Amino acid sequence: MSAAYANATFNNYLDTILKSRLQRKAKTIVMSSLQFLAVDIALRYAYLNVPNKDTIEPVYDVGFQVTLYIGAAYVVLLAGFIFMHATCVLKTTNMQTKSNVEKAYENTNIFPVIDALLELPFPFLFKGILWYLPYFFWIICLGLITVGALFFHFTSVILSAEMISTLTAAALLLYQITSDFSEYWVQSRNMESTDDEVTAKNEA
Repeated sequence: MSAAYANATFNNYLDTILKSRLQRKAKTIVMSSLQFLAVDIALRYAYLNVPNKDTIEPVYDVGFQVTLYIGAAYVVLLAGFIFMHATCVLKTTNMQTKSNVEKAYENTNIFPVIDALLELPFPFLFKGILWYLPYFFWIICLGLITVGALFFHFTSVILSAEMISTLTAAALLLYQITSDFSEYWVQSRNMESTDDEVTAKNEA
């Protein structure tokens, strides 16, 4: 079975169980996480075959590899968490995100890349149950990117241009995944009835 076929099959499976607008946001996060894992694994194997690794300090060699493992573990846990939440906990029947929250994200999403930075205050501003969770994931994400950049600085002399490009793509994917999770979480904290009879926050 090819990787492309497996990816398409899994994508179709997600389509059958993640149907609402917010659930599709969760699907995007899961698929981005799979992309990150593919990049992470490719980096891991490419690094194993890098020549002249003995020219750098062992601590940087080990640190670089450990960072790749932690990054993989991070996206697996986040993707697993959001998949379970979107399928088992999230209320979708006759529910929608509050209009003021939707409008806030519409205003920031017109600015690619920096939209995540503009949205950092949103979990605090709109709150809800466990509103601080995105900040916990942002700390992990930025910590991984910072530590990864540090080890990259000390190992870059032995890395190929292709590996450097792949590392940059991995960092951007990690940033995107965490940003999308934050948006999903804030919106899922601020749901209201589409019947306009009852307005209530998602208790999940």
